[in-house]
Amino acid sequence: MGPLETLLVVLVTSVVGYFFGKRQTEQQRIIEERAKVLSDLFKRYVDLEEQVYLLVQILDLSGEPDRKEKYRRAAESFNNLLAYHRRNSIWL
Repeated sequence: MGPLETLLVVLVTSVVGYFFGKRQTEQQRIIEERAKVLSDLFKRYVDLEEQVYLLVQILDLSGEPDRKEKYRRAAESFNNLLAYHRRNSIWL
């Protein structure tokens, strides 16, 4: 193999390696962004579950907000979840 062929192999290997590395980096960023969105979505689901549980529990403990306030919080939590899902549906 002559010096020109060696240079050509090095050049082609470098270019292919650069584009492969760039694609891997982009894919890793996409995976990380999706994981972040899913994590935040799960947190909103947990919050909604807690608010609905507080709303439907049979006994009201002292110091808790009234039924109207509990309903408002559950509705707010649901709307927050829905808005977040719509904003980030591209990642889901």
